[in-house]
Amino acid sequence: TFIAQIDSSYKTTATILTGDFNDVPNSTSIGLLTNKQSDTFFIDSFVEANPKVRGNTIPASKPKSKIDYIFYKNNGKIRKVSSEIIMKRPYKKGHYNSDHLGVMTLFFGGK
Repeated sequence: TFIAQIDSSYKTTATILTGDFNDVPNSTSIGLLTNKQSDTFFIDSFVEANPKVRGNTIPASKPKSKIDYIFYKNNGKIRKVSSEIIMKRPYKKGHYNSDHLGVMTLFFGGK
């Protein structure tokens, strides 16, 4: 796959893949990324840090679905510390920074 080709082309500490994937966690596309048997196996940082929390991000005013992710593939040189949903409060009544909530994951170097 395209992601596997790009990922294997560089000697890296880790690969971080982020974005609005327009797909929910149990969809085929997300399953292809998070399948441990696949050549593109990535870890959903939010799920790893918060296994019992859904992590819904859309719509911002009343999140019902998760379509925004921070995936990572680690070669052992970084460690994830935490991951959370951010921008949950409107900056003005009824006005959010985006139609989505954000996802933020903290990574640190070393083991």
